Order: sequence, then C-alpha cells, then structure tokens
Amino acid sequence: MLVVIPVFIVVFYSVKLDRMSEDDFIEKYGETYAGMAPQRSSIYFACFFLLRRYIFVLTISIIAVMVVNVWLGIAVQILTCLFSTIFLLTFRPFEEPLMQSLEIFNEITGLVLLYHVLYFTPILPSVVMQAKIGYSFIVCMGANMATHLFFLLRATFRDCNRKYKAKKAKKKAKEIKVDQHDEKEVTDNFSVLHPKPMPSELMDK
Repeated sequence: MLVVIPVFIVVFYSVKLDRMSEDDFIEKYGETYAGMAPQRSSIYFACFFLLRRYIFVLTISIIAVMVVNVWLGIAVQILTCLFSTIFLLTFRPFEEPLMQSLEIFNEITGLVLLYHVLYFTPILPSVVMQAKIGYSFIVCMGANMATHLFFLLRATFRDCNRKYKAKKAKKKAKEIKVDQHDEKEVTDNFSVLHPKPMPSELMDK
C-alpha cells in the first residue's frame, strides 16, 4: 500500500489533468493539490511530500534495528531537502508567490537545522561546542517560527480588516435605505395632507 498510493495518485491525476481546474473536480479531488497550480508538477510534489515521510520512517527503522550511525538518517534527510528545494525552484508548483517563497524558506531552514544536528553526533565530541551549536539551532528555529507567525498575524489582520469594512459598508447601505424609506413616507404623508389642487379648482379661483 505504501507504494501503491503514490503511484495511484500520479496515474489518476495525470489522466484527469485537463479537469484539474474545473470546479466540480476541485470540490471532489482538489485537496491533494490545494494551494498549488493545476499542473503535473503539483501532483509530483504532493507525492514526494508523502514519500518523504515514508523515507524518514524507513531510515529511522533501519537505524533502530541495525544500530547504524545516526548520521545516515541525517544524510538521507539532507538529500531529500536538497531535492525538494531544487524541485520548488525549478517548477514552482504553488499558485501564490508567498506560499512558494515560504515553502522554499522552510526547506532551506530544514537544511540548516539538519547540518546543526550533524554536530550532535560523534563527529563532534566536544560537549562545549555542541552547547554553543545548540544555541544557534534555537535561533534558526525561532527565526523560522517568527517568520511564519508574522505572516499568519498579517493575514489574520487583513482578513479581519476586510470583514470589518464589508460589515461597515453593509451597515451604511442599510442606513441609507432606511433614510430613503423614511423620506418617501414623509413625502407620501405630505401629499395626503396637502393634496395638489386640480386644474379645474385653479380655474374656479
């Protein structure tokens, strides 16, 4: 099943490639490439996202069972990060430039953190140096989280501001409608109380 699912996804969406931009198709099967352009590279990236998790679990299992050095799993993860970064820079599967840039930023941050993790293996026996590298690791991770938090708060603020303006405009339109209705009622009442004289009445006068 672990192999069949990615293959099935690639085959299914490759056959339905012409329908990937249709609303009915997006409603049923669009979650796989949500936020990405309706193109073949988006499906490959979604499958690679799934395969990376398989590779991670496989390498961890090999390390645990065969008691291989930890650097093997780190090296594999570095290779997957490099491949993903190259893929993102080459095919640019995301529709929004911000999402594209953030995804590349995440991959680069992952590479930097993985190189930090290498120094926590026997390759660097100095505990003092490992402690200093640990602070650097925290700074890099904090910078990544702060960046995502900034864009999240900015998007939330813009969304709230847009909803507030829409609500304000709706309220203003409603007040204008009420004022027009009141004005019409006043005009109608005035017409009833003070009807205009008929032409014959004017002649009599």
